Amino acid sequence: MSLDDIDLDALWDALQDTSSLSTWYLNTQTGEVFPYSEDTGYDLEDEVDEYLHEISPLSTRAAYQDMVDFVDALGGEAAETLHRVSKARGPSAGSARPCTR
Repeated sequence: MSLDDIDLDALWDALQDTSSLSTWYLNTQTGEVFPYSEDTGYDLEDEVDEYLHEISPLSTRAAYQDMVDFVDALGGEAAETLHRVSKARGPSAGSARPCTR
């Protein structure tokens, strides 16, 4: 399996889904990313367990830190603007360090 085999939009959805309505899985043999709940009709028993890996959603802290790191990597005027905007809005409760610029 290569990165091109993975549905990155579905992976993004899985990383953002903090609901308890479904559990997301990655099939490392095919690259398929899918939600599972009793209502999906998807039969996990059809899959070989060694290829299925549960995807845990990102915490708000981790997601905010990713944003801060991205903005830091931009540098220049764009980074300064984004730091000002994020500092004015501030992180949500329990998130990582606030932007310091």
